[in-house]
Amino acid sequence: MATASATTPCATTRRCAAILKEALWDQVKGLLEDPRRVADEYRRRLRQARDETREPDEIVRLERQMATLRRGIGR
Repeated sequence: MATASATTPCATTRRCAAILKEALWDQVKGLLEDPRRVADEYRRRLRQARDETREPDEIVRLERQMATLRRGIGR
């Protein structure tokens, strides 16, 4: 026979999961509504990669990805 205390952790977990899911989707919606945020973060990471003197092939790969992102934003 299940007791009230045995069901409480599950109820709490489901409640926490629902809150987390809502917060996650709010962030996703924000990114979809403002794709510049994604582009800005991408450029920041590209600058960081250059500053850390990463391998040249990785910089080329990131520049290609950035060009693809720019084309997507321009649509």
